[in-house]
Amino acid sequence: MNRSLYVLAVAALALFACSGDDESSSGDLVGYRASLYETHFPTERKNLNGTHTLRNVGLPRGVSAAEVAVETIEMPSPVLLYTRDPDEIFVLGGTPLGIEVYVGLIDGLPTGENETAPYFAKYDPTNGEITYLDLDRGSGLPYLGGALVHADGYVYVVSQAHLYKIEPESMRIEVSIDLPRPSPATVYNGLSTGRTGELILKSLSFVPGDANLLLVDGASMEIVFSTDCDCASARLSLAVDENGVEHLYHLNREQTFRYVVEPGSLTLDRDWISRFDPDGTGVNQEPTSPMILGGRVFYTTNTNFGATLPMRVFWQQVDTDYTPDMPPLTGPPLFDDPQARAGWSFSGLSADEATGILFGEDQARGLVNAFLPMDDGGIEILWQRDLRISSGSTVVSDRQMVYATDFVDGSNHLVVLDLMTGDELLRVPTPATRATIGAILCTPDGEVYLASNEPGRPTGFLVRVYVP
Repeated sequence: MNRSLYVLAVAALALFACSGDDESSSGDLVGYRASLYETHFPTERKNLNGTHTLRNVGLPRGVSAAEVAVETIEMPSPVLLYTRDPDEIFVLGGTPLGIEVYVGLIDGLPTGENETAPYFAKYDPTNGEITYLDLDRGSGLPYLGGALVHADGYVYVVSQAHLYKIEPESMRIEVSIDLPRPSPATVYNGLSTGRTGELILKSLSFVPGDANLLLVDGASMEIVFSTDCDCASARLSLAVDENGVEHLYHLNREQTFRYVVEPGSLTLDRDWISRFDPDGTGVNQEPTSPMILGGRVFYTTNTNFGATLPMRVFWQQVDTDYTPDMPPLTGPPLFDDPQARAGWSFSGLSADEATGILFGEDQARGLVNAFLPMDDGGIEILWQRDLRISSGSTVVSDRQMVYATDFVDGSNHLVVLDLMTGDELLRVPTPATRATIGAILCTPDGEVYLASNEPGRPTGFLVRVYVP
């Protein structure tokens, strides 16, 4: 399939995926959303299929650096960002475990540490007020959890091995529950929801065999289903196939797999389990989260900052059977690099759902690219740029803008690239003196927020970029 036909096919599938009542909220909200609140940033990956695609948000195309203003809002080690209503920007932070190591490897500065504890905060951009909630009811490692703004109006947050139900207007913890913790090494970093409205949670463990998947009824906050899972650090993704079946997708270092999602149950689809072996060596250095686009599931290696191999990209058809006895998938290199240097990315892939163009980033080597999958199993790289990128990219489809970061001369810059060509449209130096493993949030009011962790500095902060 040539480039033009591929783009048309993906656009048609995206239109189908956004047309049904269960699929999207319509208008400017892109991707599969099911029981998410009708807002642009209800989850850290923007939608349930994980494309990071947005519409009609952020800075206007064509704005210059001289026309924007930059402000900072002090906040301890912010990482993930969410929205609900226009006066509500939520921040999950204070969980630096491992993040400071990634930051130090990207910007080349001493790792640095901060005395922080997990918290969830609400920032009101209309008056500058910040309300904090301590996430101190759980136990275990302060690993980065997750949050979800649900269609029922509540915000659900998982931190360590504890689930919180938060009433967002008053910022009150209405109820919270302990989650199963078979070992001290068990933490939860997956939180999602599907058509049933039940919360889907995933644990991972630094001890093999101690991870599981849970379904929780948000109204009662009771666990209604639990199953063992060979889960890993990748986030969860969901999509509905052409037959109307909803699947939950996940992967570990050896296999990709999915579950059929039904009220009160998750059933492993034994006809969709695939092995993947990036280099034919049997070594897989912790894959990135799966992303569903145009009837395909995409993912890459590596998220492990100790990776010794180049990053590779894989994709599988949603409507094709896979079994473990089939030959393992061996995806093509993600970047054009004659030296085949080792690379990794904490953030994974993003995509434009209108054109089917995918975006990769290698935070170890400082590379960003745009590519299309080809029928011969390779990829066509449309453009590739050198950026010392640290944040995950955000795609604003209708304006054909890709938001990223670039650490230059001791300053973390917000950079906007042209989606089709990779040309630099805007560069805004920020007061951040470290790279950041943090989100880039774009609002319908024309503002952009960057979560700057700033390990080893007196404080982290949100960077606010806008046109006065």
